[in-house]
Order: sequence, then structure tokens, then C-alpha cells
Amino acid sequence: MKRRDFLLHASATVGMAMGLQNLGAYAQGGREVVFNGAGGIWQDNARNAWLSPFSQETGIGVIDTFPFDVGKLSTMVRTGTVQWDVTDIPGEFLGLAAERGLLEPIDYDIVDRHVLPSEDYGQYHVVYGHFSTNIVFNKQRLTGTERPENWSDYWDLQKFPGPRSFRRNPAVALEAGLLADGVASEKLYPLDVDRAFRKLDEIKTQVRWWTSAVQSVQLIADGEVNLGVTFNSRAIVARDQGVPLEVVWNQGLLAAVYLAVPKGAKNKEGAMRLINYIVQADAQARMANLNRSAPANLNAMAKIEPAILKDLPTAPENSHGAARIDELGFWAQNRAKIGKRFDSWLLI
Repeated sequence: MKRRDFLLHASATVGMAMGLQNLGAYAQGGREVVFNGAGGIWQDNARNAWLSPFSQETGIGVIDTFPFDVGKLSTMVRTGTVQWDVTDIPGEFLGLAAERGLLEPIDYDIVDRHVLPSEDYGQYHVVYGHFSTNIVFNKQRLTGTERPENWSDYWDLQKFPGPRSFRRNPAVALEAGLLADGVASEKLYPLDVDRAFRKLDEIKTQVRWWTSAVQSVQLIADGEVNLGVTFNSRAIVARDQGVPLEVVWNQGLLAAVYLAVPKGAKNKEGAMRLINYIVQADAQARMANLNRSAPANLNAMAKIEPAILKDLPTAPENSHGAARIDELGFWAQNRAKIGKRFDSWLLI
């Protein structure tokens, strides 16, 4: 697939949020819930898997918007003009939002926490799914018999010469470096930051840094890098579109995706009911089947199509050696400091 064709296809999947123009009407209504999502094809899948079925089953209308913006959330809460009832919120902003009093506590009298593992809910958030960042390569670019199997291989410029890629973000890059240097996945945290940067120094001149998920796949698909790093779902979608990509599941780096309720949400009860609906097994399985994303509710796994289940990072055969990024612990406490060091390191 050529670069232009791939990008045009990716652009075509970006859906418009329905009901954005109806926020004023929402303010006058008593039954609607405003759901702020991630946009794009994800938003389309969320409507089909969660929002429309929820409305049909409960009679509660859902207006959906996107995307999340922490500055907008802060302004809405500060001025008492909160327009969202539920929002998708990246892990990098969740701790900050909670610390600054921008979120409502989750009402566990409504939301059934027992359908989730204990690490997937907290005072101000509920996890609705997981994704992983993985080593990915273009099978047409690796002409030898060797295939990368772990982060140590990713760092091996003799066995696998040529450019690599990473997201322009210290999270994942530092974890990958430590795994490549022999640290066990269960002993990553607290990260030995100095050791991780020393390891990154070894391949720095060969790294192409990306800032968007589309770019991450394109670098690999176009052969601009011989080995790449991208999100599992992005690689699988590209593969299904004909790009000859292969995902290395071993030592995948898992992260969670979160829902929260803004402080001062107009329909808190409706928000909690929607969150509770989203984390139930049937809704989780529908989203997994549409979005190729791993559910948080493990009871959903039995309801996912086998062809899709085999490409999820939490499937038993894919989770060997995986490590979960400590977004709400280590990174919440250290992101700003390490981020400044990382930005300076890139310039040296």
C-alpha cells in the first residue's frame, strides 16, 4: 500500500462527533448524558458498541463530543460551565486532574467495580480497556531468517541494522531500554532513569521519533525504518489493509484507557449509569470486536470473536513478558521532571 493511499484511508476513518451542535439543547434536557470521547474511528465504534445500545436499553439519550483537552476541562470546572458528563481521559492527565479537583468521585453504588480487576478502578477513574506498544516490523524489509523477539534484539544494530522508531515521549522508551538491558518486567519500577538513558544513547543516532499514531505505522510501512514501535491495534488494522506487518507480542508494554466524570457534571447519575454499562461484559466485547481493543472486564474475553481475540495484547498467548506502564504511580509523580530531561537529551 502506497503512503498516499494509506493516509487517505486513515483520514477517511475519522468520524465527526454527532450531536455537538446540540449541547445547548442538552442543557435544557433532563435525560441526556454528554459523552466526550477520543474521536475518529474509535468514536464511531463507541457509538455502536456502547452509546446507542445504552440509549435503547435505558431511554437515556447520549450526545457525544471529542476530544479531551485538559485545559478545557479545567476552564469548564473553574467557571461552572461543565459540558461533559463522562470523558475519556489519557492516563498522563488523570492524576493531574484528580489532584486539581477536576473530577467527581466514581459512585460505586451505581458502578459495579466487581466486574473489573482491582487495579482497573480508583476513586476518580474506571479503566475501560487496555492497549499495548509493541515492536513491529515490515516482513518484506527483513530479508534474512532472523526475526526480532524482544527489546534486546531491537537494540542489536549488528543483527538488525538500520533505523528504528519510537514515540517522542519518555514513557515506553525508558521502559524498553531497561528491558533491553536485562531488567525483568516485574522489576521495572521505580525506573532506573540514568540506566535507561544510557541504554537509549546506544541507538539514539538510529531512532526516528514519531508524534502521531498514523506516522508510527507509516514509518514502518514505507520502509523508513527497519524496525518500529507502534500501538498493537494500529499495526493490526494496517496489516488487515494489506501492509505486511508483524507484531512482536513478547515484552509488550501495556497501558490502560480511562473514563472519568468532570467535577460539576450536570448529569452525574446518568454518567455513572453509562460507565457501569460500558464496563459490563457484553458492551466490552462489542467494543473489542469493533475496535480490536482489549477489554478491562475479563469476562468479555469469551464473547470476543476468535479471529480478533488472537490479536489482543491481553490474550494469554500474547501477554508473555508483558509489563504494565505505571502511569498513575511512577509517571504521575515523575513525568514533568523526566519529560524535561528527555527533551534536553533529544537536543544533544
